[in-house]
Amino acid sequence: MKCSASLRKRLVCLLLTGFLVSITPLFVSAESLEEIQAQQEQLQAENQKLQSMLDSLREDEAQKQEYLDTLQQQIDVVQEQILTTRENITDLNGSIQELTMKLDKSQKAVQDTIDQFKERLVAIYTAGNVSTLEVLLDSHSLSDFTTRMAMLDSMEALMELNKGGVTLLIVIHDVDVANYCARQIVLADGRVERDWKRE
Repeated sequence: MKCSASLRKRLVCLLLTGFLVSITPLFVSAESLEEIQAQQEQLQAENQKLQSMLDSLREDEAQKQEYLDTLQQQIDVVQEQILTTRENITDLNGSIQELTMKLDKSQKAVQDTIDQFKERLVAIYTAGNVSTLEVLLDSHSLSDFTTRMAMLDSMEALMELNKGGVTLLIVIHDVDVANYCARQIVLADGRVERDWKRE
């Protein structure tokens, strides 16, 4: 029995050791399972957090894409306005050139008319037939009219003296009055520019 008691002790020790060895992985497994479940819950929480961030980023991306589309539409409208404005500028430049040509023709016509008017006045003055109406039309103001009329009256009186054989030398700056004279000597910078004699 001694053998059997020692065998029993050994057997109990062996069984206890086997039991302990077999229970230990269960405890380790139990801790590992709890840890795994905790990690799984943590990963699920992180997954939900990341999923909500991803949804938020997708929503931001959609908003930014919508804003980008709006900006592109505005750019297209502005470019269309620029093209229309350029076309208007081109049309206006063409109109300006056309009007400039018409204005140049009109100015030339006005200048030709003024030149013809001057030639007629010179012819009238040269002929000595100056009327009050012609002096009035050629005057710039009332004082200019009265001054010219007084000069013309004086010139007529001087012309009568000249016809009587008296030679007169008149220094004057008015071309209209100078046209009464039978001879004109035009001076510029101390030199004779023109010596004209009426025939």
